[in-house]
Amino acid sequence: MNRLMPVLAVVLGVALPHAVLADSVFAGGAPGWSQWQGTINGKPVTIVQMWADYHEMDLPPGHTQPIGLIEYVNVALENPTFQARRCEKWIEQVQHDEADWTEDARTYPYLEIDIASHAKFVLVDAEQVYRAKDVLCWEAMDFGPPVY
Repeated sequence: MNRLMPVLAVVLGVALPHAVLADSVFAGGAPGWSQWQGTINGKPVTIVQMWADYHEMDLPPGHTQPIGLIEYVNVALENPTFQARRCEKWIEQVQHDEADWTEDARTYPYLEIDIASHAKFVLVDAEQVYRAKDVLCWEAMDFGPPVY
């Protein structure tokens, strides 16, 4: 057994090199956003704070979700070409699709926020803020609405 552990560690290190590089993904319902102004390196920047009720994806239909867990993500929109500038549009799309959802629908809309594994936040007014180049947003569909 003692000889097997180092071999297993090497095999896993070769077989799963990207596991360490996996992105941090958050999905949630009832999303919202607000903007505020801050400074990074002495330059003014718009910060978007996004939030949504935590939702664990791909659970069996009717599975109970935690109550009251809200995830907040702050993103600095310092560059107009980064995809994070579209997060507000995705939030509005999910809000619209949640409002139009019916019991007959096979899936339910959620906001998904993807933060790159190499992302490092900066502190702006004591808040953790990610750079827009490290954040992507889109609508994700899951089996159904959360059951609380």
